[in-house]
Amino acid sequence: DIKNIASLPSREQLLANVVGGIAAPMIGLVSVLSGPMRKLVIVLSAASNKKN
Repeated sequence: DIKNIASLPSREQLLANVVGGIAAPMIGLVSVLSGPMRKLVIVLSAASNKKN
């Protein structure tokens, strides 16, 4: 039992894992949502440059 307890990660490591597990999906969602907006900005910028 003591060997099993000794092999557990530290409290800080466990908290980091929880925070990382929560943050990763949110970062993915932001990336998915920002992609189309980025493309729209590029298209609008190109159209503006073409007019000028």
